[in-house]
Amino acid sequence: LGSRVFVASEDSLFLLRADDGSTAHAVPSRGPTIQPPAIDGDVLVLVSPEGFIAAYDANTLEERWWHPVGNAIFGGVAIARDTAFIATIDGDLWRVPLAGPDGAVAQSLDRAMRMTPTPVANGVLLGTVGGEVLFVRSGSTAPTWSRFVDGPLEFPPIVDNGTVFVYDGRGTIHAWQAPPDARGPAVPDGG
Repeated sequence: LGSRVFVASEDSLFLLRADDGSTAHAVPSRGPTIQPPAIDGDVLVLVSPEGFIAAYDANTLEERWWHPVGNAIFGGVAIARDTAFIATIDGDLWRVPLAGPDGAVAQSLDRAMRMTPTPVANGVLLGTVGGEVLFVRSGSTAPTWSRFVDGPLEFPPIVDNGTVFVYDGRGTIHAWQAPPDARGPAVPDGG
Protein backbone atom coordinates (compact mmCIF):
# COMPACT_ATOMS: atom_id res chain seq x y z
CA LEU A 1 0.00 0.00 0.00
CA GLY A 2 1.95 3.01 -1.22
CA SER A 3 5.32 2.87 0.52
CA ARG A 4 4.26 0.04 2.84
CA VAL A 5 4.40 -3.74 2.62
CA PHE A 6 2.32 -6.02 4.85
CA VAL A 7 3.53 -9.52 5.77
CA ALA A 8 1.64 -12.03 7.88
CA SER A 9 3.31 -15.04 9.48
CA GLU A 10 1.86 -17.77 11.65
CA ASP A 11 2.22 -15.66 14.77
CA SER A 12 2.89 -12.06 13.71
CA LEU A 13 1.85 -9.25 11.40
CA PHE A 14 4.54 -6.94 10.01
CA LEU A 15 4.42 -3.53 8.37
CA LEU A 16 7.60 -3.07 6.33
CA ARG A 17 8.99 0.01 4.62
CA ALA A 18 8.96 -0.63 0.87
CA ASP A 19 12.16 1.33 0.19
CA ASP A 20 14.49 -0.77 2.35
CA GLY A 21 12.40 -3.63 3.84
CA SER A 22 12.95 -2.47 7.40
CA THR A 23 10.24 -3.12 9.97
CA ALA A 24 8.05 -0.13 10.76
CA HIS A 25 5.69 -2.08 13.06
CA ALA A 26 5.25 -5.68 14.20
CA VAL A 27 2.44 -7.09 16.32
CA PRO A 28 1.42 -10.58 17.43
CA SER A 29 -1.40 -12.09 15.40
CA ARG A 30 -4.26 -14.15 16.78
CA GLY A 31 -3.59 -16.97 14.33
CA PRO A 32 -2.18 -17.87 10.93
CA THR A 33 -3.36 -16.39 7.65
CA ILE A 34 -3.03 -18.05 4.25
CA GLN A 35 -4.53 -15.31 2.06
CA PRO A 36 -3.45 -11.72 1.44
CA PRO A 37 -5.25 -9.01 3.40
CA ALA A 38 -7.79 -6.64 1.90
CA ILE A 39 -7.19 -2.93 2.39
CA ASP A 40 -9.73 -0.11 2.35
CA GLY A 41 -8.28 3.29 3.19
CA ASP A 42 -6.61 2.90 6.56
CA VAL A 43 -8.26 -0.44 7.40
CA LEU A 44 -6.42 -3.73 6.85
CA VAL A 45 -8.62 -6.86 7.07
CA LEU A 46 -7.31 -10.41 7.52
CA VAL A 47 -9.04 -13.78 7.74
CA SER A 48 -7.76 -17.05 9.15
CA PRO A 49 -8.31 -20.77 8.65
CA GLU A 50 -8.76 -20.77 12.43
CA GLY A 51 -12.17 -19.17 11.81
CA PHE A 52 -11.90 -15.44 12.42
CA ILE A 53 -11.81 -12.08 10.69
CA ALA A 54 -9.83 -9.17 12.12
CA ALA A 55 -9.33 -5.51 11.23
CA TYR A 56 -6.18 -3.51 11.89
CA ASP A 57 -5.13 0.09 11.46
CA ALA A 58 -3.08 0.02 8.23
CA ASN A 59 -0.69 2.68 9.57
CA THR A 60 0.09 1.27 13.02
CA LEU A 61 -1.17 -2.36 12.95
CA GLU A 62 -3.24 -1.64 16.04
CA GLU A 63 -6.10 -4.14 16.16
CA ARG A 64 -9.45 -2.41 15.64
CA TRP A 65 -11.65 -5.47 16.10
CA TRP A 66 -11.68 -9.27 15.93
CA HIS A 67 -14.68 -11.51 15.21
CA PRO A 68 -15.05 -15.32 15.22
CA VAL A 69 -17.06 -16.84 12.37
CA GLY A 70 -17.43 -20.38 13.65
CA ASN A 71 -15.57 -22.26 10.93
CA ALA A 72 -12.42 -22.22 8.80
CA ILE A 73 -11.89 -19.61 6.09
CA PHE A 74 -9.67 -20.83 3.26
CA GLY A 75 -10.47 -18.05 0.79
CA GLY A 76 -9.63 -14.41 1.20
CA VAL A 77 -11.65 -11.36 2.09
CA ALA A 78 -13.25 -8.92 -0.38
CA ILE A 79 -14.29 -5.38 0.53
CA ALA A 80 -17.16 -3.40 -1.03
CA ARG A 81 -19.78 -0.98 0.26
CA ASP A 82 -17.97 -0.51 3.63
CA THR A 83 -18.34 -4.26 4.21
CA ALA A 84 -15.96 -7.23 4.33
CA PHE A 85 -17.27 -10.36 2.55
CA ILE A 86 -15.98 -13.84 3.45
CA ALA A 87 -17.07 -17.43 2.88
CA THR A 88 -16.43 -20.29 5.31
CA ILE A 89 -15.71 -23.91 4.46
CA ASP A 90 -19.05 -24.96 5.97
CA GLY A 91 -20.98 -22.70 3.56
CA ASP A 92 -21.65 -19.45 5.37
CA LEU A 93 -21.43 -16.11 3.57
CA TRP A 94 -20.48 -13.43 6.08
CA ARG A 95 -20.97 -9.68 5.67
CA VAL A 96 -19.00 -7.77 8.30
CA PRO A 97 -19.15 -3.93 8.47
CA LEU A 98 -15.68 -2.38 8.42
CA ALA A 99 -16.71 -0.08 11.27
CA GLY A 100 -17.01 -3.11 13.55
CA PRO A 101 -18.49 -6.58 13.79
CA ASP A 102 -21.59 -5.61 15.77
CA GLY A 103 -23.62 -5.62 12.56
CA ALA A 104 -22.06 -8.82 11.16
CA VAL A 105 -24.51 -11.10 9.35
CA ALA A 106 -23.99 -14.75 8.38
CA GLN A 107 -26.07 -16.37 5.69
CA SER A 108 -25.99 -20.17 5.44
CA LEU A 109 -25.78 -21.33 1.82
CA ASP A 110 -25.33 -24.98 2.83
CA ARG A 111 -22.48 -25.54 0.34
CA ALA A 112 -18.77 -25.92 1.12
CA MET A 113 -16.73 -22.93 -0.06
CA ARG A 114 -13.02 -22.17 0.02
CA MET A 115 -12.74 -19.17 -2.26
CA THR A 116 -12.93 -15.40 -1.96
CA PRO A 117 -16.39 -13.92 -2.67
CA THR A 118 -16.81 -11.47 -5.56
CA PRO A 119 -19.07 -8.53 -4.63
CA VAL A 120 -20.95 -7.18 -7.66
CA ALA A 121 -23.45 -4.39 -8.18
CA ASN A 122 -26.47 -6.03 -6.54
CA GLY A 123 -25.03 -8.93 -4.57
CA VAL A 124 -22.19 -11.44 -4.39
CA LEU A 125 -20.84 -14.16 -6.70
CA LEU A 126 -19.45 -17.27 -5.01
CA GLY A 127 -17.98 -20.60 -6.04
CA THR A 128 -18.33 -23.89 -4.18
CA VAL A 129 -16.14 -26.92 -3.69
CA GLY A 130 -18.74 -28.86 -5.71
CA GLY A 131 -18.34 -26.57 -8.75
CA GLU A 132 -21.44 -24.42 -8.36
CA VAL A 133 -21.24 -20.71 -9.18
CA LEU A 134 -23.83 -18.85 -7.10
CA PHE A 135 -25.25 -15.35 -7.27
CA VAL A 136 -26.71 -14.15 -3.97
CA ARG A 137 -28.68 -10.93 -4.37
CA SER A 138 -28.32 -8.38 -1.57
CA GLY A 139 -31.09 -8.99 0.96
CA SER A 140 -31.92 -12.44 -0.44
CA THR A 141 -32.10 -15.51 1.79
CA ALA A 142 -31.07 -17.95 -0.95
CA PRO A 143 -29.05 -17.88 -4.18
CA THR A 144 -30.90 -16.11 -7.00
CA TRP A 145 -29.27 -18.28 -9.65
CA SER A 146 -26.53 -20.87 -10.00
CA ARG A 147 -24.52 -22.57 -12.69
CA PHE A 148 -22.37 -25.72 -12.49
CA VAL A 149 -18.83 -26.25 -13.80
CA ASP A 150 -16.19 -28.80 -12.73
CA GLY A 151 -15.20 -28.26 -9.10
CA PRO A 152 -13.64 -27.46 -6.86
CA LEU A 153 -13.76 -23.70 -7.41
CA GLU A 154 -10.92 -21.96 -5.61
CA PHE A 155 -10.47 -18.72 -7.54
CA PRO A 156 -13.06 -15.94 -7.41
CA PRO A 157 -15.25 -15.31 -10.45
CA ILE A 158 -14.34 -12.21 -12.44
CA VAL A 159 -16.96 -9.99 -14.07
CA ASP A 160 -15.96 -7.79 -17.00
CA ASN A 161 -18.39 -5.90 -19.26
CA GLY A 162 -21.27 -8.14 -18.29
CA THR A 163 -19.38 -11.41 -18.75
CA VAL A 164 -18.63 -13.79 -15.87
CA PHE A 165 -15.31 -15.66 -16.09
CA VAL A 166 -14.72 -18.74 -13.94
CA TYR A 167 -11.60 -20.93 -13.71
CA ASP A 168 -12.80 -24.43 -12.82
CA GLY A 169 -11.21 -27.32 -10.95
CA ARG A 170 -9.88 -28.92 -14.17
CA GLY A 171 -8.21 -25.74 -15.42
CA THR A 172 -10.88 -24.72 -17.92
CA ILE A 173 -11.96 -21.10 -18.18
CA HIS A 174 -15.72 -20.66 -18.60
CA ALA A 175 -17.37 -17.43 -19.73
CA TRP A 176 -21.02 -16.49 -20.02
CA GLN A 177 -23.20 -13.39 -20.05
CA ALA A 178 -24.20 -12.49 -16.53
CA PRO A 179 -27.80 -11.73 -15.76
CA PRO A 180 -28.27 -7.93 -15.49
CA ASP A 181 -28.28 -7.98 -11.67
CA ALA A 182 -24.84 -9.63 -11.49
CA ARG A 183 -23.00 -7.41 -13.94
CA GLY A 184 -20.20 -5.07 -13.15
CA PRO A 185 -18.12 -4.45 -10.10
CA ALA A 186 -19.54 -3.68 -6.70
CA VAL A 187 -21.29 -0.34 -6.39
CA PRO A 188 -18.92 2.17 -4.76
CA ASP A 189 -19.69 3.31 -1.23
CA GLY A 190 -22.71 5.57 -1.21
CA GLY A 191 -23.91 4.23 -4.58
